[in-house]
Amino acid sequence: MPCPGDRRRSRVYYRGQPGREWGIPPASGHSLTSHGPPRAPSRAATGEEGYSTRMARALLLSLLVRQHMALKEKFRAKYPHPWLVWEAGAWNVPEVVEGNVAATRLPLTDLRDCLPAGDALCFELVGQTDGSPLRLGRASNNALVVNDATVSREQLHLSPTLEGRWTVTRVAASRTVTLGGTALEPEQPTVLQPGVQLHVGDVRLTFHAAEDFDERIGRIAAQVLAQTAAPR
Repeated sequence: MPCPGDRRRSRVYYRGQPGREWGIPPASGHSLTSHGPPRAPSRAATGEEGYSTRMARALLLSLLVRQHMALKEKFRAKYPHPWLVWEAGAWNVPEVVEGNVAATRLPLTDLRDCLPAGDALCFELVGQTDGSPLRLGRASNNALVVNDATVSREQLHLSPTLEGRWTVTRVAASRTVTLGGTALEPEQPTVLQPGVQLHVGDVRLTFHAAEDFDERIGRIAAQVLAQTAAPR
């Protein structure tokens, strides 16, 4: 169901299950997975313009919560890298990706803010062996595929620094991107701070260092355990 007043040409669907807090899996007895954008294939591919593209690992946030509940303090050792989280919300399915429609769930009720709760998709950030940046965009040859119609085919470049931090660069001629509310200039690398959000069209991307990502997943896992332990 499109948001009221939406004038975009693309159709709008919703990722995740309505009626849940963002990123919090349903109570026990229900599946911890939810519908969302298809995961990027785990095979290596050669991108355009000579880049060697290794698909970034992409996992549903609810799956990571389940792993945190099982691994506890070992979770950080298993996932020592930063993450970029495609937050739950409206999903503008590109017209050319008809097969993805079956992998979405329509909202069951009218939602005033048009951003029903659901699952999030988490991309693990690991530098390329050849030193090239991780490319993010709608096209399937990117390392991080965000297949939303409001995102450019190639939108952002993400690169690790020698100091262990990450920078983001908006690709020339791509759609407008804001970082913490400030518009990014094309081809100007900007250092990412933990917890900062990137906005591209209707897509929200949250950058997490390994430490605060572990804290975020841990908080959600604690909420889930509290829910399951509560008397019914």
